[in-house]
Amino acid sequence: MRACNLFRHTGLVASPHRVGSSVYHKAGRYSSFSTSSALASTGDRGNTVGFIGLGAMGNHMLNNLISRYKQPSQGNSVSFALCDTNQEAIEQVIKRHNVEHPHVPLISCSSPYDVAQKASTIISMIPTGKHVQDVYVGQGKSVLNALKSMDRDQRAATLYLFQLTRGHWLSLQLSLNAGVRTVDIDLALDQDLKHLMELIEDADVFVQGYRPGVIARKGLSLSNLLEIAAKRGKGIIYVEENCYGPDGPMAERPGWQQIADAATGCSYVTGRSLGHEDGTCVLPALPVPDMLTGLIGAIGAMMAIRDRARQGGSYHVFASLMAAAGLHLKPEIGLYSPEVVEKCNQKFK
Repeated sequence: MRACNLFRHTGLVASPHRVGSSVYHKAGRYSSFSTSSALASTGDRGNTVGFIGLGAMGNHMLNNLISRYKQPSQGNSVSFALCDTNQEAIEQVIKRHNVEHPHVPLISCSSPYDVAQKASTIISMIPTGKHVQDVYVGQGKSVLNALKSMDRDQRAATLYLFQLTRGHWLSLQLSLNAGVRTVDIDLALDQDLKHLMELIEDADVFVQGYRPGVIARKGLSLSNLLEIAAKRGKGIIYVEENCYGPDGPMAERPGWQQIADAATGCSYVTGRSLGHEDGTCVLPALPVPDMLTGLIGAIGAMMAIRDRARQGGSYHVFASLMAAAGLHLKPEIGLYSPEVVEKCNQKFK
């Protein structure tokens, strides 16, 4: 049994997480980094955490770090050195946390070089591209040039945490991909696309996480794979996992779990559970829709494999984050009484 699982960025990685409610049916019957205002003194480098990139994911991670930080009863407190190409993003973060967490010192940095000079732990959350290389090893104000200017002890004491879309393992991949053979595929390269098609030739299951229509431009649509299945004389299970599902006015939009949380109202409900009566939304603490949609997609694939063994043919499985996130809003599934919510808030705050 062979399965091809194609996710954006991560390539051929057989992993049941990230995107997903599932309905399956037999194919044919389906329808310049900037500075901001002065903030705090730099303090000791060993007690400073640097943060580069305040986009959607970076901002969320920084919020979690700051909101969970508790000032020690003795010794130096931890500072956060911030850097982003968008000056407004830094200013918004500072303004908010100066009100919500005034005990946490925030330092504005003019470049990645400046961050590395001030912080011994550096977290980088920026998208892939040439800009990433400039931050890490580029000429001038890069992190590497800052480390080169330090002595050996300072360099040895520096921890640099960063995430690239390819070539680096994430904790979820390590925990969920045990026993899985992984191949890195870049669909922009003709040679890699050819290699993927060769893998699909004898695959039983193909899983892809692109929004509807995008994958078709690479010759990997459902109809394309049905042609392959017909030529080889064995059906294929085609699993689609995306944010908004296979149809509807928003089907063509990209999205991930946090967007589904917001669009379905899960973030609003979470905000209400934390006492916000003004409509303030809060992202749920756990990525339940991510895991749930993957599980539903995997179960749908197994049902399709069973039916193919009994009846033959090819099968189409849908999985969407929106449908999975919406399940949480059903009282019999995901909503607890106010008393239970308050008890949890008091225990885990």
